[in-house]
Amino acid sequence: MKKRMFIVTGELSGDKLAAWYLEKIKLLQPDTEIHAVGGDALVSAGAQIYERFEKLNVVGIVEIIKHLPHILKFMRKLGQHIIDTGYDEVVLVDFPGFNIRLGQWLKKRRPSLKITYLCPPQMWCWGAWRVKKIKAISDNVIVLYPFEVEWYKQRGLSVKWIGNPVYDRLVLQQDQDRVVSDFCSNDATNFCHPELVSGSQPLDNANLNHAILKQVQDDKMAVDTYDALQQDDERKSARGECVRSTCIEQSPEWRRTWVAIIAGSRHSEIKTLLPLFAKVAASLFHQFPKISFVIPLAESMTENFLREELKKTELANLLNRVEIISGEDNKAKILGQCCLCLSKPGTTTLELALLGVPTVVAFKVSGFSYFIGRMLVKVKFMALPNLLLGEEVFPEFIQDKCIHDELLQAMTQIYKDFDSQSDEYQKRVLRINKIRNIFCDSIRKS
Repeated sequence: MKKRMFIVTGELSGDKLAAWYLEKIKLLQPDTEIHAVGGDALVSAGAQIYERFEKLNVVGIVEIIKHLPHILKFMRKLGQHIIDTGYDEVVLVDFPGFNIRLGQWLKKRRPSLKITYLCPPQMWCWGAWRVKKIKAISDNVIVLYPFEVEWYKQRGLSVKWIGNPVYDRLVLQQDQDRVVSDFCSNDATNFCHPELVSGSQPLDNANLNHAILKQVQDDKMAVDTYDALQQDDERKSARGECVRSTCIEQSPEWRRTWVAIIAGSRHSEIKTLLPLFAKVAASLFHQFPKISFVIPLAESMTENFLREELKKTELANLLNRVEIISGEDNKAKILGQCCLCLSKPGTTTLELALLGVPTVVAFKVSGFSYFIGRMLVKVKFMALPNLLLGEEVFPEFIQDKCIHDELLQAMTQIYKDFDSQSDEYQKRVLRINKIRNIFCDSIRKS
């Protein structure tokens, strides 16, 4: 009998994350029937959509209060559908405000229903008291960062780490392609694991982690290649030769005079941060006229909107030096060749670290929001690479420090190091590259 699974997402990032997870599930049980509240990414991964996630995608306290009756009504309707249809498992993806309540509603009415929580809220950042709620509704919890396994264990909850979609997309695929090209040209099927795609073993708690982690045998081959490339880099460096490590364009000789500007993926973030970021970019250009700028286009906005906002900034007269880029693969390829980036905090900073791009992180909100945030948030850094490494590899300029002169000084210093091809620039990139080791080490241990 086919297993029936229902996935619940509430935003674009969750849709993509669920699609990544679904690809792993297919390796275990390819005939699993998947239904979901989701979007285009889940459709492409093979899920049947019960409702689009946009129905739940409400941002802002006022908007949430305004739509609350509709959201609660939809939650009850969705919960009843799941119960009546008799799904074997429900996968809740991030979106805690809705998903925790839905999980409670489902467990109350059908305690035996298996619930997997994929990417629970970042309680190590704030709100650790919610661990009890996650534990009460979840039979299985899957996290995105290796350190979270121990964090949850200390709080009485066993969780699993099966990889990270950003790491998989930006690093493993690059390195696996390199392995296939360099070492497996005669038989690229070395990366296949037939035992994972044949048969119909049940997806229970006992074998989920083991079976999925068996898939990372090919990841480990990539990690071994990464180690070999690092050793080769060390030998080249000792001989004074140019280093081009692990598919990252990390040496000044291999990068371009491109500076990336990432002010956010929401319209409100663009309106708040882009004017400041553009002013810093224009000032940098006046010092170094050979610079060009690249701005990744978020899927949540149109290119026309972004261009119109740029016309209101100090880059208005430099639009011939600005390229707006789209498409995940294209963005990664171009960002990987940038010598420098100015970015807001968020998952994007992890992508930039994995691409080895020196980045200045800046963010500013209203005074009241910042005051409330500082009372709730219990971490030292805002940028994910800094949090994961426990050191400030990406300089942070938050709130009162998020001003033109401070940002320009930091950007100018990094660009000068790049432009002069100094050792300081390469040392900075090598420090950033330590972020890869966190994931590589966890794959080895698996």
